[in-house]
Amino acid sequence: MESTWRKEFILRYSFRRRWERSRNPTVTHTPQDSSIDGVHLMSDKGLLTSSIQYGTVARSLPLSGKILKGYIDASGTGLGIGNPNVEFTPNISACAMSSDGGTARVFWGKRNGEVAVTVANKVMDLGRAVPRFIRCSVNDQHEGAVQQLLPDPISNTLVSAGADGRINLWDLRTLGLMWSSGKQQVSLVTGPVISITGSLSEGFIAGALNSGDILLFNLEAQDTTGEPLAFALRQLRVTAPIHGDEHQPPVQMHGSEPEPRIAKTWLYRSTESGVSIFVQYSNHSLLYRVFADIQSGKMTTTSFGDSSFSNVSVVELVTSTQERDGNTVIIGDHLGFISIYDADIPLSSQSSIAPVHRFEAHTDGGVTAISWSPMVFATGSARGTTTVWDSLTLEPLRYFMSPAPRPAPGYDWDSVSQVLLNKELVVIIVGNRAMTWNLGD
Repeated sequence: MESTWRKEFILRYSFRRRWERSRNPTVTHTPQDSSIDGVHLMSDKGLLTSSIQYGTVARSLPLSGKILKGYIDASGTGLGIGNPNVEFTPNISACAMSSDGGTARVFWGKRNGEVAVTVANKVMDLGRAVPRFIRCSVNDQHEGAVQQLLPDPISNTLVSAGADGRINLWDLRTLGLMWSSGKQQVSLVTGPVISITGSLSEGFIAGALNSGDILLFNLEAQDTTGEPLAFALRQLRVTAPIHGDEHQPPVQMHGSEPEPRIAKTWLYRSTESGVSIFVQYSNHSLLYRVFADIQSGKMTTTSFGDSSFSNVSVVELVTSTQERDGNTVIIGDHLGFISIYDADIPLSSQSSIAPVHRFEAHTDGGVTAISWSPMVFATGSARGTTTVWDSLTLEPLRYFMSPAPRPAPGYDWDSVSQVLLNKELVVIIVGNRAMTWNLGD
């Protein structure tokens, strides 16, 4: 971060002292009436929180806790008066948010397969500006519920996954369909795409099927002056990683324990024609990495963790922007432990990769959220507590109690669903509450 080690040491020392000694209070507000499913922090310190249950996005000022009147909804009716019992869209299945300066874009995926976007200029202003609402063409929409949306502001594109087994690539501004994969069928039944990762700017898009297999697409835009954008496409089908690692014994199910299913996927480009795909399974103690070369068709599967560890609950992939810095995987499990791995471990490894460092982060429950920055990283627990750690020494710097009230007897605490670290601001999401803390002077 700094040009010399001396400047780096002074910066980290002073930054750490501020984290440990700051007396600034936390600010808690309730922007949604239901659980918060997504959160986006805008560049001007505005906070957007989404609720898929109501199909609304609330606007608030995290430093003061003020909630701005009116919701951004998925019906194109404007900001309204802020009553979720009147202003709601009940058929929302996916939501994603992005921003450019003071302009917010909220992308909606509906159960009927429609993809739409609400564009709100000066979204954090107190005025009553009416957002623009754009729908995709009826002929282009999915034939089943939209499972996931991934906006990519770099290439101005949006990737969507549908229960109809298709992955669609849209123009971010007009929602014109740019490319679509074919339906993925198992026998006569369509296999839904349950998780997607990648983007056009990275050149690769991967979609995980309900069967466990992963489809990898290499998309390269071709210059067709005066004509619609065309793509050079190469495709590779990756066998379910949980069955493709010959160094691990077959997965054994015990009693009524549910079968592991793909929960989330990540990828980053490793070589000119190859990518590393990370796959997290529910009810499983290992994380899998698949290196796939789209040109040669070669695939190598590596597992991270140990079968004696608790099941993986959350994963944070930290990718570096500089080649001299490596990539890191941080894994939290249901027993409250954090395991840190080298994501660039050589492909020739013959056994499951052991963590570089492993420690108990929470004694009150499993790890449910992880957020990393070059200076600090934060972990949230199943009981709503959050701890901030030094990224280098892994020593605790700050502890936050749950913003939710104590539950009634017989009920569980609300867990930390997301943590955002933005320079000197911390945003913690627990249930329908957002708690913020600013480091200050």
